[in-house]
Amino acid sequence: MSSAPTAPPEWESVSEMFGSLASPLRVGIIALLLERAMSVAELVDALAVTQPLVSHHLRILREHCLVTGERSGRRVVYRLMDDHVGHIVADALKHAEEHAHRDGVPERSTPDLKESP
Repeated sequence: MSSAPTAPPEWESVSEMFGSLASPLRVGIIALLLERAMSVAELVDALAVTQPLVSHHLRILREHCLVTGERSGRRVVYRLMDDHVGHIVADALKHAEEHAHRDGVPERSTPDLKESP
């Protein structure tokens, strides 16, 4: 009886990273940080959600090394950890735009199942 193959560690890391992006709000935070570094207050205003909610999602993004925060006086300014993070999200946003979903179901071309005469 053979055992299931184990995934290389980098596959696990990538899977965890994508899991950390499984929230529209976290994708929104990354999308905003693509444009410029922002404080929590700026993110709250831009996203129109509460400060505790933004802080919660920032903590998850920090834990997965997607964003970093730097204290500036009494506020913390957040930015993307590196260019890779920006490319991943920008590419995913572009992909979603190019393959727009309607009612949560991707539009797909379907073969013509009619029989020829």
